[in-house]
Amino acid sequence: MTLDELAAWPKETVGSKEMAEILGCDRYALNVAAKQGTLNAEYFFSGNRLKISKAWLLHFCGYPGYEHYTRTDEKRGLFGAVAPQVRS
Repeated sequence: MTLDELAAWPKETVGSKEMAEILGCDRYALNVAAKQGTLNAEYFFSGNRLKISKAWLLHFCGYPGYEHYTRTDEKRGLFGAVAPQVRS
């Protein structure tokens, strides 16, 4: 996938497969980093699927038109921190 294809992507998020393809890294490493809290990206989990903000990824890659994209908080961006679930 190219950055132009990503910009034309109809959804607001991409999966770890697409992100790994663009960054040239292992998608499992992205999942591990997200679970450890060391993935410095806007992301969330939908079940066990990692979803990353398309706008954040385009900004990170320096795609034209996304130079001034800003995150809304320090850790997880637009998606916010996820509260831990307590099981009883």
